[in-house]
Amino acid sequence: MGRNASIATAAQLQALEHTYTTTSNNDNSTQRLIERIENMFRCPSDHIGYLKSDDFGKDVLRLNKKVRGILEEESRCVFLQSPAYVFGDIHGNLEDLHFFSDNIWNLGMGLTAGK
Repeated sequence: MGRNASIATAAQLQALEHTYTTTSNNDNSTQRLIERIENMFRCPSDHIGYLKSDDFGKDVLRLNKKVRGILEEESRCVFLQSPAYVFGDIHGNLEDLHFFSDNIWNLGMGLTAGK
């Protein structure tokens, strides 16, 4: 089903893209887009209808188009000076983040591989 699902998803995205490119692209529509996305993040449970709608998909595509140039200019690598802690892939797992905060960060910079 993987390949068929990818084809179906691509077809849906193309259909959404055609409908959103015909809408206004001025500053007022950009401000409304920002407000819709911000409101949804403030209280997602109040915006379930929006999250399940074609409008949400169109807004994500609009947002993607607006930030694409910025993201393409950014470096894919971040160069850090030692000592540094790098934590990745917590994907919103606050329990893990609290564990790191309580058990590792308070140990101080003296306890690093760079020392």
